[in-house]
Amino acid sequence: MKSAKNALFMAFVIAITIQFSHGWIYTHYNPPQTDIFGPASKTYLTMQAFTDLILQNMVFHQFNPDYKNIPIASMDRAISGIPVQFQLYMHESKVDSQQTTINQTNNTYVINCKNVSFKLHLHLTVNGKIFDIPATTDNAEFSIFFQLLFNEQGLIYVNSTKAEVQINSYMIPAGFFDAGLDQNIALMEVQLPHEFMRVPPDAIMYTIKFSFENQLTDILRSWLADISVYSNISLDRNFTSLPYMAGDKIVFERNMYFYNSLVPKARPNIPPPTVFPSRDNLCHKQEDTLMMNEYFFNSLFYAMHDANMLQFTLNNNNLPIESKQKLTVYQIDNLIPGLKQKFIQDYPMTITFKTLSHPMTSILGEVFLFREPKVMTKVELEMNLFVDIPTQGQVLIAAFQIVSHVELSMRIDINQLFLYFEGVQITNFKKSKQGFNENEIQIDENRVKNAIQRVFLQSIPRLTNFLMLSHGIQLMPFQNVELINSKTDIAPNHISTQTDLQIFQITKNPFQSFPAMVLRVQNRFLDRLKDEFLERLIPQVKAIYVGNKEVGNWQGIKFEIQNFRIPQFSIDIANTDFRGNEQGNFNIHISHFIIEPVLTFHAEKVIDFWLFKEKLEASVGVDLVPKINDFDANVKIDLDQNGQIQATLQNININWDFKLQLKVGGLFQWLADIIDWVLNDTFVHRILVDILASVVKDSLKKIIENQLTQALQKIYFINLGNGISLDIHQTASPIVNSQFIEFQSAFFFFPSDQYERPPFSQPVLPDFSSNSNDIEMMIHEYSLNSAGYFAFTQRKLDLIITYEMFQKSDNFNFTAEVFKWTLPAVQRKFGKDAKMNLGIESLFYPSIKIKSNELSASIAVLLDLQVRKPQFDSDGNQLEDEQITVITIDSELDISAKVYEEKQILKFSIENFSFSRLEAFGGEVEPGIIFKIFGHSTVNKILNMAIPFINEYLFANNGIDLNQILVQNLKISNIQISLNEGFIYVGTDADIV
Repeated sequence: MKSAKNALFMAFVIAITIQFSHGWIYTHYNPPQTDIFGPASKTYLTMQAFTDLILQNMVFHQFNPDYKNIPIASMDRAISGIPVQFQLYMHESKVDSQQTTINQTNNTYVINCKNVSFKLHLHLTVNGKIFDIPATTDNAEFSIFFQLLFNEQGLIYVNSTKAEVQINSYMIPAGFFDAGLDQNIALMEVQLPHEFMRVPPDAIMYTIKFSFENQLTDILRSWLADISVYSNISLDRNFTSLPYMAGDKIVFERNMYFYNSLVPKARPNIPPPTVFPSRDNLCHKQEDTLMMNEYFFNSLFYAMHDANMLQFTLNNNNLPIESKQKLTVYQIDNLIPGLKQKFIQDYPMTITFKTLSHPMTSILGEVFLFREPKVMTKVELEMNLFVDIPTQGQVLIAAFQIVSHVELSMRIDINQLFLYFEGVQITNFKKSKQGFNENEIQIDENRVKNAIQRVFLQSIPRLTNFLMLSHGIQLMPFQNVELINSKTDIAPNHISTQTDLQIFQITKNPFQSFPAMVLRVQNRFLDRLKDEFLERLIPQVKAIYVGNKEVGNWQGIKFEIQNFRIPQFSIDIANTDFRGNEQGNFNIHISHFIIEPVLTFHAEKVIDFWLFKEKLEASVGVDLVPKINDFDANVKIDLDQNGQIQATLQNININWDFKLQLKVGGLFQWLADIIDWVLNDTFVHRILVDILASVVKDSLKKIIENQLTQALQKIYFINLGNGISLDIHQTASPIVNSQFIEFQSAFFFFPSDQYERPPFSQPVLPDFSSNSNDIEMMIHEYSLNSAGYFAFTQRKLDLIITYEMFQKSDNFNFTAEVFKWTLPAVQRKFGKDAKMNLGIESLFYPSIKIKSNELSASIAVLLDLQVRKPQFDSDGNQLEDEQITVITIDSELDISAKVYEEKQILKFSIENFSFSRLEAFGGEVEPGIIFKIFGHSTVNKILNMAIPFINEYLFANNGIDLNQILVQNLKISNIQISLNEGFIYVGTDADIV
């Protein structure tokens, strides 16, 4: 016994000493020459944050996608005359981020990891006998010395120069040496002989070094890849130089310039980037600092100008909500007298805008407290005003050249950079051409300038959306990082934004996504499934039929069973268990069931005479009278390759025996006795027991697998109508234990005509369970934010509150009289009974937060307060009212909402609005000081009175049908809903229907 242990132990040691098949091909790489343009962006990232990003997005043991099935070493040789074959596998590595550091010395970085554990597996064959030996390590330590270099194509890569690892011992199951010990609990420490001490660490080190180099190279390259950010506009994010250390931070300098992706890639023809300050006077107090100079912004506008994106046509088909039906000859005649007299008819008009050159951005930092820091963009435009005459086409009224300065700002939300505009000022305005004699049409440049200035101010919130800057630019190529606590400073020639990093722990399976919904079914509920389960099982068992099956051959006699059926089958529900276990499987146990199969026993023998052959055969009907009946099986629940749930039976055990009772019929009794003896008292009996058990086992396996799989099958998507669908596909195999089964679902909303994920950090749900309901559901706020995001992108958050809406319910007169104190000019100009509308246009997607007992949201909106002027034709018939903008309000709304259940549908509704920001712009009237002080309360009151209409518009036909999400054939009751930090909890009891 001792010699056998030694041989096996030596085989284990030698297994790890064998050379590996991985090889290196070294090539000389030359870094690109220094970019004479310099960087447009500079990022300071703390080494701890950089380390956490690497460790949370890297798997040291995953050197190949199929790593679990690929040996890192193998051998086939004789040891002391004994043939030994083995394959060594590396299944897992666990690295403690709190005990991992990255430092730099000269041009070399060092990653040092302590408290590391490795999980190995050795498949060993000694003299034909197979052993599978798992081994683990504890408190290992390794270091990798590496350099960041550029290859000949200018792509960054990681090159390891040195690697060290320290492993003192291995833990293997004691049961490997002593079968009497529990292999799952008892472990023993294996100390390697001194002469082999370095060999296993070198084997492991090679694998993790290979993984580290490849994965860090992929991470850095994905960070630097060119990305498409806007329509036809891409961003070059490549390094201008290799990363370097500055104190406790790693510094990335990048090109960060935009280009027109419709033409061959080239740098913009603009002045080169200004140099960042050699000593940054902005203290980098936070984990991440992103600095941008003017080149970043100028390249964007250069590319947009080059792609003809900075031109726009304004007509009656695309006027914003506050300007409907205003671009006509009669309307513009108030601004440019003579149009009505010249054209007689009220023709529609068109205004075109086009940049004359690419806009130029200047970052104006504070200078001795005398200058407010701003990012200003100079825009030179040409504006043309046309009358659209059906018989003549567009007739030019006048052309104008405009010089304006737009204030630009940026914000960081989640992991994206958003650019937006905050203000505009026309600094130069002149008429460059007039289509008619000034005696016919008189153009007052100053009046037109003031009108265009007002249009620009009103359009600032929409300008962001028009240029598609609301889509954002991803800053880091990680789905598990959120940039928080953003603070922006403006210095001369550059803007700096500091943030902290919130890094979420992620699964290391690259093919698995994150669930935004978890559904738990308590094990106690499974007892109620037994009736349904058995009701479906019994008829399918009775339908089992086997035509012919050979059972053996004795003395040249071939035995077969024929026409195997089970006409009688019943189960005692009280003695049936269906439970999850701690091994992650369901256990099905059935006892005291009655099964009475019938079959025909057939025997035949071919007798070979001298000149011919004669086949003798006989058949006899047989009833099976069972003696013992017991059925056990484990059910493993997995996802198939299509992401659907699939049940597989394992470790099936049928513990039964039976007596075969012949249907004698016309047989002689003595022959019946002989056959009875053969069937029940000879080896044939055991063969029949095994074969019939196999038949029943295979049939039950197929029946139960199909039944459970069908019961657990879920649809992938739910079409909610109105262009929105819900993705409910499973992100991972269900979790099964002795308390519950847990289903994990992607659970995000997306446009029905285009499958797309929302641009948010992956959700992380807590391990929460009240255990008070049969079924529990946790829905992350990620799901609600996805609904808000796509509702915004599809313009489903825009609506108009009308005078008539209030008449239907509150009998509230939404007229000019409502504003008699805050906007008295409206009542004076249009009368106190003039009907009003309030248009709501979303400017950015809402941010939805779930806290304890609180569901809230904030959203930037443009409110358009309109007065309706009655219109009549020449016969006095009333036409559609003309809508005239009184004022436009750029605002931020805070929303309080609730979630509730109605007819087993999870529904949402708004409860209250309040303003966190409000800025009014003049339209038909100018908002005075009284409105600026008190007007928000009046508008807020109107919004809150309109909540029923807003809820009807947003949520009337929208909700989450719980019956579509839960397991099929359930009737739910006693639904409980609560709001917790970051998620909605829904608990319900259920019965089978």
